[in-house]
Amino acid sequence: MTQNPFAFLRATCHLFYEDWPAFSPFDEAPPVWICGDLHLQNFGSYRGDNRFVYFGINDFDESVLAPCTWDLARLLVSILLAGHTLRMKPCNA
Repeated sequence: MTQNPFAFLRATCHLFYEDWPAFSPFDEAPPVWICGDLHLQNFGSYRGDNRFVYFGINDFDESVLAPCTWDLARLLVSILLAGHTLRMKPCNA
């Protein structure tokens, strides 16, 4: 968790939502079942029972019924932090 900001984000989902502003325009989106902890390392591939390979979200232990934009916001933050960790400019992340 102390390695870099991206590792900190991954380990502290609860802090992300504790710091969420009380009145955010992101809260106006329709509620759907979200991952809740969406970040770059929560995507992966797996082989289904039908032997097809799928790619998608693979971690749902923080799932909740919430505005769909919450996952989008967390994913975008993870992209920026991963880019920072890789020493990329934000516009290139």
